[in-house]
Amino acid sequence: MRTITHNLPVSRICFCILLIASLMGCGNNETEKTRQERSEDVTSFSTFPLLPGAVLVDSMSADMTGDGQEELIIVSQTEEYTDDPLLVDRFDRVDLYTRNDTGITQLFVDPVDYGLSFSTEDVTGDGVTDLLVHLDAGGNNPISTQGLHVYGLNASRKVTLLFYSPSGAPVLHDIDENGQKEILVADQYWGMMPHSEVIGFTRFVYAFDGNSYVESNARFAAWFDTILEKQRRAYARSLRSSRSSGSEDQSNEVYLRAAEYLAWNLPRGGARRVRTVWRAEEDVLRRHLNDEQFSDLQTFVEDVMIMEQETSAGRQ
Repeated sequence: MRTITHNLPVSRICFCILLIASLMGCGNNETEKTRQERSEDVTSFSTFPLLPGAVLVDSMSADMTGDGQEELIIVSQTEEYTDDPLLVDRFDRVDLYTRNDTGITQLFVDPVDYGLSFSTEDVTGDGVTDLLVHLDAGGNNPISTQGLHVYGLNASRKVTLLFYSPSGAPVLHDIDENGQKEILVADQYWGMMPHSEVIGFTRFVYAFDGNSYVESNARFAAWFDTILEKQRRAYARSLRSSRSSGSEDQSNEVYLRAAEYLAWNLPRGGARRVRTVWRAEEDVLRRHLNDEQFSDLQTFVEDVMIMEQETSAGRQ
């Protein structure tokens, strides 16, 4: 987890100016001219360099400390990147300010990559608002380009970075309905499928442990099993249909369902589980698939085994 940078208190005057600006509202559809004018309005009445070398993109207020008083959230973009057409409507920094008995304090400043939007809600179930920063590097594949930062209170009741993923199109879902939302991070199996049939699957489930979001696939084994049972049945149906028709289209269906079933076994039990399933179905698949399809599935199994071995070696 990355370190949050703490800075010195800023002036009360600067905070008041910023708070007024935040209440004026600034949506994601603002023009660049409007953003620039707002940035100038916020900083022109103070000599304090709030965002040196940066341009204000948006701001909002929310109680993120649980003390009943709203903090000010600011997102900004490095000034030299404002003319980059690839970074239009993006931001690369998040600041949070609060007011206390000693004055106005900047709680943290954190860099982000391809920040697209931000929102607030209580995702950890502690009754206090959390900040979600949504990332998007652009392109046609959301799983490889969309990411997420989550900021909120840790076990020490300090606002910090609780979760970060640069890709995987993370989504929030309360799997066990306990009031704490899990974060589902996706992956893809491309194989030989056309783009429209690429298999997407949940690679990791992250759950809040009271201090941060940690990988918790094993904890949600029953959730994965429910999905896997549906995949297994679909695969079995494709085999039955293939035995009766033996057509090329049916062979493609067997390949697709087998790939889907293997892919979803990866988050459930890792590479070893994938290998176990493969060994149980290897002979059957050899009879129902063409050589290229069979080789593709076999390569997937070998690749995930190698990746798991490399990961294990890296942890030692």
